[in-house]
Amino acid sequence: MVTRVQIPVALFEKFYLERFIGCGLKKLCFMENLENKFINSPEEMDKKEKKFVPDEEISEKFSHSSGRGGQNINKLSTKAEVRWNVDASMAFTPEEKEKIKQILANRINKEGELIIVSQEERSQMQNRERAIEKLNKLVEAALVPEKERKPTKPTKASKERRLEEKRRIGEKKKQRSEKPKINDY
Repeated sequence: MVTRVQIPVALFEKFYLERFIGCGLKKLCFMENLENKFINSPEEMDKKEKKFVPDEEISEKFSHSSGRGGQNINKLSTKAEVRWNVDASMAFTPEEKEKIKQILANRINKEGELIIVSQEERSQMQNRERAIEKLNKLVEAALVPEKERKPTKPTKASKERRLEEKRRIGEKKKQRSEKPKINDY
């Protein structure tokens, strides 16, 4: 039998699980912004957890990298190319997939694959980790809900400033259009 325990959000957020890039492991990370709330159900805990692309859904390809590398430049394949098929993913809901495809449309090819390349580092493993990290950050950023705009009303002072500025500009234009009188000399 499983017993339910109320877990303070502060404790849960302090050490939340984040996938360790490159391995299938999870690591504990420190998180700020601690509040004194409680999480009662596993569903609420799932809402707090970030979504990641599973390693099983990622295909990798390595090739020769341009740039630095010293003597290894022509010997080793250090450039990492990571591919993830958005449509075939089982980790995301159809709504999330549509949002990812809509926001990252310029990075997804005709086959529905999101391709990320990394060649900054000198080792294959570091480039692979960096490419997977980039992929997860892009997916996470694509799934962030947009904030709803709250319409605001102009203040009384701003209305007055706007009308005063309109009057001033109108006077300036009126002065331009007036013809000079000959007797003014």
